[in-house]
Amino acid sequence: MRILLIDDDKDIFALVRIAFRSEPVELIWAATGLEGLRLFEQNPPDLVLCDIGLPDVDGVHLAHALSDRQPNVPLVFLTGHNTDMDREDAKATGARDYICKPFDIRELVKRVNAVLAQAQ
Repeated sequence: MRILLIDDDKDIFALVRIAFRSEPVELIWAATGLEGLRLFEQNPPDLVLCDIGLPDVDGVHLAHALSDRQPNVPLVFLTGHNTDMDREDAKATGARDYICKPFDIRELVKRVNAVLAQAQ
């Protein structure tokens, strides 16, 4: 299983890597939305974890772009944005889940696995 994490925080990458260390996961990291889009187009992952607050592009807009390219790849927002408006905007992208930072790594794995199971 390949997961693409699009988040500019290297500490989040480290946490996600720890979360999935005992899972059969190849974790790919992009620190910007444009890098994430490039990696996504090169080799679509099985799932995308995406922050909303990226340095170069809004994560909600990026989610729409990813969905336009490969609508069957599930996307989960992993973000510090926690308002009702943020959640509504994320839901409109077709995102499968919305996980707020800070997060419990066991809960992250559980919810990602649930999304992947639903996608099959």
